[in-house]
Amino acid sequence: MTTLEMLPARTLAEVNEFESLLKQNTSLQDIVNYTLTHRARLVRPIVSYDASALALSFVPAVEDADLEGDGEPKDSYSYQHLRSDLYDIVTEAGCQLEARYTVPSAHVTIARFVRPVGWSENESEEPGLFRKRAQDLVATIEDINQELTSNNWKRFGNPSRGEWKVGQEKGLELMKGRSWYGKGESVIMGKGFQ
Repeated sequence: MTTLEMLPARTLAEVNEFESLLKQNTSLQDIVNYTLTHRARLVRPIVSYDASALALSFVPAVEDADLEGDGEPKDSYSYQHLRSDLYDIVTEAGCQLEARYTVPSAHVTIARFVRPVGWSENESEEPGLFRKRAQDLVATIEDINQELTSNNWKRFGNPSRGEWKVGQEKGLELMKGRSWYGKGESVIMGKGFQ
């Protein structure tokens, strides 16, 4: 999951210069370990999809169930706060960010479609098979989502009911290079917590 995109579509020389400036003006260790002291929760996972991709999407959580006497949440630190704090740390270090998109989504990409779902190179297949495959995929996703939104996770186990604390088990990781979909070079890895 990308928490903060810093510099997309740049040359390696530009990325290395950005990394050097960041290292000179702030502690990379503090950035990747930020979740040790700033806990953000993600809840209610659901498989989302469109014509180009499948993703496991989460809703950023705030402790609205445990309100203080004044109606304010006890723990109001959210994923949006985490993203905003990291943005501030990086820009205060003199590094201007250039994200491809700024929607504060919390998602993990499962797959990208390079061809329409159900498409086959074998043209001799019966007509309508392409549509049937796409319908089967959507039905499977809807079945998974129905279970994800229930309180009974038969297939997925039941340890967390879909709650994920960002930085749990493994801290944030600063990546550089072509870092989409698990690729790229790890610059530094933060500490996780239990």
